[in-house]
Amino acid sequence: MNKKSFIVIVILLIAIILGLCVFIAYDKNLFGIKGESKIEKNNVAEKKEEDNTNKAVDSGNENKLVTISLDESKSLNSDTEKMSYRVTTNYTMNGIYVDCNSNTCMISINWDFVNKDYFNLNSEKSGNEDIKIENISGKIVDVFTDSMGQSASCSTVLILLEDGSVEYIPLFYALKNNNIKSYGKIDGVTNVTKFLSVGVSPKSPGGGYHSIVALRSDGSFYDLTENLASLQYYSEG
Repeated sequence: MNKKSFIVIVILLIAIILGLCVFIAYDKNLFGIKGESKIEKNNVAEKKEEDNTNKAVDSGNENKLVTISLDESKSLNSDTEKMSYRVTTNYTMNGIYVDCNSNTCMISINWDFVNKDYFNLNSEKSGNEDIKIENISGKIVDVFTDSMGQSASCSTVLILLEDGSVEYIPLFYALKNNNIKSYGKIDGVTNVTKFLSVGVSPKSPGGGYHSIVALRSDGSFYDLTENLASLQYYSEG
């Protein structure tokens, strides 16, 4: 064996030995590489588990929302011996959007939608229109749009004021007659904190209807159909 061949063999042996050393060191995790990968994977798994837990909590809260019920014995103006109440979702008129700040409300109207869905309610109008309601008598804390009875003709915007009183806009009538404004406070309705949509059903056989409840902090409530449905603005709608 000549000298050059001997040197080549020695170099190859050294390379093989170094390779084995590197492999053993990696397998024993002497460089700390594999552990970091496992920790990162564990952190990702823990984060996913945490997210799922949060979603489960949120879902539980959503389920609680649909269990809201009224104490029918606390009705202030309806005969709950004959009628029962169930909380539902509110009904709004297509093409109408209401937005309020502390002292004014803006009603945005898509007249093309309104006239299409409500039998040319105001055939003189078309396109989009924004109308500011400025004759509201106090600071606004909430606004609510819903209907009463069994048709859109009793659609109503309710404006809750800071003192617990409620102003209203008979929406169908106001749109039809180009007279969109607050129609004043609802007589006899005081200390309201929020509004709820309800289905009202007779306890004996008969037809039910949709209504709006004005709720007070003690759980007592007004059925606003009793206050509003007989007014001329709704009977003429």
